[in-house]
Amino acid sequence: PLGAPEGERGIDARMPRERVPQAVAALAAAGVEVFGVERQASSLEEIFLEVTGGETV
Repeated sequence: PLGAPEGERGIDARMPRERVPQAVAALAAAGVEVFGVERQASSLEEIFLEVTGGETV
């Protein structure tokens, strides 16, 4: 994952911003240590593919 030091693991997840606290709480309840959460903006290409469903124009 972006920003994870070499040898460390991370999780990349897409979700609405308001669901992040619930996701972190669920991970913690499952015994997963959460050391940080960071937002990553989608690239223009990713947005295009989402809008078009992967179809080319």
